[in-house]
Amino acid sequence: MDKKQNYFSAKMASKSTDDLEAIIANKKQYQQDAIQAAIWELESRGNSVLTRQSIPVDKTSNKESLIASSSKSPVDPNAPELYPKWSIWVISALFNPVAGGIMMVMNMRRIGKKNAFLVLLSFTVSYTLLMFVVTNSVFGTNSRSLIYFLNFIGAVVLSEGFWNKYIGKKQEYKSRSTLVPFAVTIGITILMLWAMFSAVT
Repeated sequence: MDKKQNYFSAKMASKSTDDLEAIIANKKQYQQDAIQAAIWELESRGNSVLTRQSIPVDKTSNKESLIASSSKSPVDPNAPELYPKWSIWVISALFNPVAGGIMMVMNMRRIGKKNAFLVLLSFTVSYTLLMFVVTNSVFGTNSRSLIYFLNFIGAVVLSEGFWNKYIGKKQEYKSRSTLVPFAVTIGITILMLWAMFSAVT
């Protein structure tokens, strides 16, 4: 008898038995076809314990199944956990590219790209010094406008330039919580504003 297969079967065949059992145990995180493929793969390896957990096979055509699967593919459980691109753009544009640069540096460390880590660290330090020199040479309302403009440029370079070059648009990853970096950045910003206000008064 031919082995049962669907769109996810090739991907499941490359996974270990432990990974397949983890997928089946966390059904809410995966599509029905992915779970069924995991069950079929375990059965083909002689694991009969999970046979009772089989779910009804989706009766849509292979073409429809392929379209549905490609529109919403589950994230690989072994994918790295990274700060998402949108969060790096937002925190850099609204607050400071330094914060976004630190988040990108942490992403680079998680995917093991040491060369990119050094390049990104150099950019973050250089861009911070450039912002300090430029903004301190301009005063008044123009200074605030310039800061917003430089923040925007830094956000684009980090979220589009560095991300696309070193991480890639097609990189699969699990979103890491952005609560801590946003909370720390907001806290530092409040302290800086308080210090500036106290110095003026």
